[in-house]
Order: sequence, then structure tokens, then C-alpha cells
Amino acid sequence: MAQANIIQDGLDRFETVVKSVERDFRRLQKQADRRRKELEKRAGRQVKRLQTELRNNPLLRRADTLRADAGRVVEERVESLLGTLRIASHAEVERLERKVGQLSRKVRQLERGDGAA
Repeated sequence: MAQANIIQDGLDRFETVVKSVERDFRRLQKQADRRRKELEKRAGRQVKRLQTELRNNPLLRRADTLRADAGRVVEERVESLLGTLRIASHAEVERLERKVGQLSRKVRQLERGDGAA
């Protein structure tokens, strides 16, 4: 009987320890979640601040303007070169493709009309 009490006491202590460990684990998990959320908020604020600083940076704004200007100049030069070489631009080719499509549809309509008559 004494041995049964010792075993029961051991099991009770073990159960108490397990419950204590579970409580501690939940507490630590909550702390970790809270810290993660705080870090996410802080990182988000820092990213927004950095984005604002970059947007307002005169050097970056000037670089963006130069990039856009360079893109326009390249487009103009390519169009000029294509015109000089008498090569159709992409827009001209698309326009011609649409026109050919329209003419093809009209020819089919006429063929159907001639075949029916």
C-alpha cells in the first residue's frame, strides 16, 4: 500500500510538472507572438520611412527623370532610324495587320454573297 502511495505521489508530481511546463510554454509562446508583432510593426514603420526618404531624395528623383528622358530619346532615335531605313515600326505593322484583317473579312463577305447568287 505504501508503495502504491509513492507511485501515486510520483505520478501527481509528474502531472504537476507537465502542467507547469505547459503553462510556461503557453506564456513563452504569447511573449514570442507579442514580440513578433512588435517587430513587424516597427519594421513596417521603418520601411515606410525609408520609402518616403527615397521618394524625396533629389538624386533619386533626378535619376528617375533622366531614365525616363533617356527612354524617350531612344524611342525617338529608333523611330527615326526605322524611318530612314524605310522599315515599319511595331505600331505601323499592327495598324497594317488590322487593315489586312478588315479587308480579309470584306473579301469573305463578298465571296459568300457571290457564292449565294
